[in-house]
Amino acid sequence: MKAFILFGKSTCVVVWLWALSCLISPATPGSEIGVLVFWGLAIVHAIEVAVFFKTVKQTGDPMPLHLAQVFLFGFLHNLAMQEQLKTPKT
Repeated sequence: MKAFILFGKSTCVVVWLWALSCLISPATPGSEIGVLVFWGLAIVHAIEVAVFFKTVKQTGDPMPLHLAQVFLFGFLHNLAMQEQLKTPKT
């Protein structure tokens, strides 16, 4: 499961960077799609921050760090937090 989460987060970073580059430099070919992807990711992941807020609070870790990661990675970071909650703390 950790490999899946790592691959998904890596892919998500690449998509975010591509979409951000299209937003910053709209003259590049295909930038219209990139801008739509950027705003789509931003809206969907903002909703996911609200949906997964309870899980963020349950971790007991610094909330700003987890909230930023939920915004960037969405459901993938929620999976990582769920795994963290299943692991007993020593």
